Amino acid sequence: MMVNLYGPIAFIHAILPSFSKRGKGTIITVGSAAADIVIPNLSAYCTSKAALHKAIHALDDELKGKGIMSYIIHPGGVET
Repeated sequence: MMVNLYGPIAFIHAILPSFSKRGKGTIITVGSAAADIVIPNLSAYCTSKAALHKAIHALDDELKGKGIMSYIIHPGGVET
């Protein structure tokens, strides 16, 4: 949760004042398809990505009409 949810939220919180001052900006957050599925033994990861997905959608709603766009992308599976 600290890395996958609170990390991106803290970063967005840090840049929003600058974007608001300029009246424009674009936020692109890396999500995961795990936000929408259940993966055995990865419940914390799936939960963190689902929470991030909802948070970004809520943020996008809150920023409507302020010139700041917010997106969350799901890049697909990556072998690590």
